[in-house]
Amino acid sequence: FVFDYDFLNGTCNTEEYLPRLASIAFRVENVVLDLPPLTVETRTFRLSDSARSIYDAIQKGYVYEVETGRWVDQRCSYSVTMRLQQVTSGFLNLREGMTVPVDAGKAECLEDIIAEAGGEPVVVFTRFVHDLDTVQQIAERLGLRYGEISGRYKTALTNTAEMAEWCEVVGVQEVAGGAGIDLTRARIVVDYSPSWSLANWDQKIARVLLPPQSKPVIVYRLVAEDTVDEEIHLALQARREIIGKVWSGLETVCP
Repeated sequence: FVFDYDFLNGTCNTEEYLPRLASIAFRVENVVLDLPPLTVETRTFRLSDSARSIYDAIQKGYVYEVETGRWVDQRCSYSVTMRLQQVTSGFLNLREGMTVPVDAGKAECLEDIIAEAGGEPVVVFTRFVHDLDTVQQIAERLGLRYGEISGRYKTALTNTAEMAEWCEVVGVQEVAGGAGIDLTRARIVVDYSPSWSLANWDQKIARVLLPPQSKPVIVYRLVAEDTVDEEIHLALQARREIIGKVWSGLETVCP
């Protein structure tokens, strides 16, 4: 891991800082916990022509605003990214407060995975509350009992914060159920609408892959081709690589 000393000059003493950080840093990996194997599989799909047109229009509109300098700040970038993700999830929030369906590709992928599970419990993590409605509709269409962990209500928990025995499909809003919940009764996870946070990804996986999990865990990532979905997963992978390089650097300084 190479530090840009010219950039850091005057801000911190890197040679002194790294040994101090290494002396207090520690790392716990899954191998220490003797956990079962984790498999991550990506299921891809293409947006319908109408959804692609909507997606491209939103993207081109943002590019125009950037090029003309009319407005560019972190909030507007975040808002545009959210809208693009909504389209890949199959819906769009209109300014009038209405939510309209625009695509069914991601929902169809999810339905296939739940059907393939053959009755095994499935945990579906979403970013948007509206996605939870989609998960519930699919579960009910397949005749499965649905539970939910979200800001709206919690029907998938017992008093011990564990996945209830009656749940066959659990929809979990990421911000409400990304930590402190034991979902190890399931071994199948679907990352329906991910966020840009690597920490959120790790926390989601840890809800299922932690003691007393004894079965191999499989995580399905649902990705619309040539969209922000792909960019999110590439960004998470790049951040993982950076963290690995940092740890390698620390181990070199203070093995």
